[in-house]
Amino acid sequence: MRGQLIICDYDVFVPEQFGGHKTIGTGTEMADGYKSAVTDIISKSASYLEIGIDVFKGNAGNGKSESSPELAALVGLAKTLSEEIVKSKSLGDLLRCGKKINVTNQQGDIVKKDIATLQRIYAQKMGELQTKIKPEKDAKK
Repeated sequence: MRGQLIICDYDVFVPEQFGGHKTIGTGTEMADGYKSAVTDIISKSASYLEIGIDVFKGNAGNGKSESSPELAALVGLAKTLSEEIVKSKSLGDLLRCGKKINVTNQQGDIVKKDIATLQRIYAQKMGELQTKIKPEKDAKK
């Protein structure tokens, strides 16, 4: 199976991804194969957006809070962007912040150290929002 993640509102186009699963054998259902293939495609697409990168790198649950010293060291535009990230209440809000960070990085308006800090804060907030969304979806079932 192949698929592509496109988020038109944010001009995000992830390259086409492939997923698969054996559909033969004992205890195997066609629906299981389909679900597994779709999950593979979504997971790989999310990796392009660096969703869950802290988990992949083994940094998840490192105890850093939003009041960490590195966050306090940010000034100017970097501080403003970090505050927007922390205040984000939805994935849409957070994606808008991510787009601003990318544009700012491309324009060279913020030093690389601060960009790295913003990306870590962004990844942490993404994890928090995804954790909040999953229980809401499970409750609707």
